[in-house]
Amino acid sequence: MLIYLVLKEGRNLKVLLNDESQAVLFPIKIFLDNDHVLSVVLIYGISRSCTLDDQYMEFFNLVTNKIYVLLQHGKSVEDEKNQTKLLADINYQKITFFQRISHELRTPLTLILSPLDDEINTCIQEPLLISFQI
Repeated sequence: MLIYLVLKEGRNLKVLLNDESQAVLFPIKIFLDNDHVLSVVLIYGISRSCTLDDQYMEFFNLVTNKIYVLLQHGKSVEDEKNQTKLLADINYQKITFFQRISHELRTPLTLILSPLDDEINTCIQEPLLISFQI
């Protein structure tokens, strides 16, 4: 119930436990994509012999922020790996397409160019007659 409340509110929550010790719950949300969110609740326990003051809370904030940064970095590495895989797949599909299309283009071009080459060679061998009228 407490974890749900922390995630719903999106802010930290101080809790007094039965043995008179305390805990602080900090939420972290990482948006993976439009449909998925990684929700994390960090639970920091405080000893009965310590008091939960502003410095302690600042320390927990720093630790929580560092964990958030590390999770974001992990997400960006994963996103980059997925992007690289996607680009490699697109490149493979492009290469495959051009290999197939080049074969399809080569056959008709050969059929066209072979008679054309023969005609060009025949024309070059025949003498060129030029007549002038005055």
